[in-house]
Amino acid sequence: MNDSVSETADREISTTPVFNAPRHVVWKAWTDPMPIARWWGSYGFTTTTREYAPGGAWLFTMHGPDGTDHRNDVLFAAVVAPEMIEYDHGSSPVFHVRSNSRRKANVKQDC
Repeated sequence: MNDSVSETADREISTTPVFNAPRHVVWKAWTDPMPIARWWGSYGFTTTTREYAPGGAWLFTMHGPDGTDHRNDVLFAAVVAPEMIEYDHGSSPVFHVRSNSRRKANVKQDC
């Protein structure tokens, strides 16, 4: 096996978003429930945060445009301000996210 390819490569997504904002503004957008409610989710969805504690849990519900509620339970694995956020999405689908200040986000889905 090629050492540069992980064992979960068939279930990984790596993105590099670019934000036209200072780093502290992007950090606040990820770590404050008020801005999260404005940008998290697909077009037409809204988000209600039930609990948000970096270093603990982020429990939220995404409300679909058709009225369907989608419960989400996240446990933070690591939070290093303003460098990196790493978390496990525990409700279905289960996946792991690591996002860092180099503007990379890696998502790994568990099977």
